[in-house]
Amino acid sequence: MAGFGYEGKIAIQTKSPLVTRDIDVLKKLKDVTVGFTVTSLDDQVSHFLEVHAPPVSSRINALAILHKHGISTYAFIGPILPHFTNHEDKIKELLDKLQEVGVAEVWFEHINLSPKIKERLFDYLKKEAPELIPEFESANTKEYREKLEIIIYKAMSGRNLKMGLGKVIHHRELPKKK
Repeated sequence: MAGFGYEGKIAIQTKSPLVTRDIDVLKKLKDVTVGFTVTSLDDQVSHFLEVHAPPVSSRINALAILHKHGISTYAFIGPILPHFTNHEDKIKELLDKLQEVGVAEVWFEHINLSPKIKERLFDYLKKEAPELIPEFESANTKEYREKLEIIIYKAMSGRNLKMGLGKVIHHRELPKKK
C-alpha cells in the first residue's frame, strides 16, 4: 500500500513487536495507527491469557519505539481482568505506562466468559489460585460491570487519552435474572 501511494486510513492491531521492523514502510503511509493488545503489565499474566503471544513488556517497548518514530499508537486493554476492580491502582498504573510510551487512544474490552474460555480459565484457577474464582464469577454481573466502568472512567479522567468507542466493549448480554 505504501508503494502505491495509498492515502486512506490504516489501523494495525497486533500482539507482535515485529511490526517495528517495518517502521520505514509505516512512515510512508499517510494515515497509519498501530495498536497492541495489553492485558496487564505483568508478563506472567499475559502469558497465561495469550500463551503463544510475545511478552507484554516487549509490546510496551514496541509502542514506545513506534511513538518515538512518529507512528500513532493505541492500546487494546482486553480482556479486563477482575483484579482491576479490587485494585484500582492497577488500571491507573497501566494507563500511566501507556501514556508514558506515547499511546494516544485506549480501547477497553470486558472479559469474555464464554463457556469455552470460562472452562479453561477456571481449570487453571482451580489449580493455581482458587481464591480468585469468586472474583471471576462476579464478572458476569451487572454490579461488577458498573463498578468496573466507574473505575475506568475515573482512571481516564484528566488524561490526554481518547477512549475507543467512548465505552467499554461487552461481548454478551448479562444473563437474565429469573
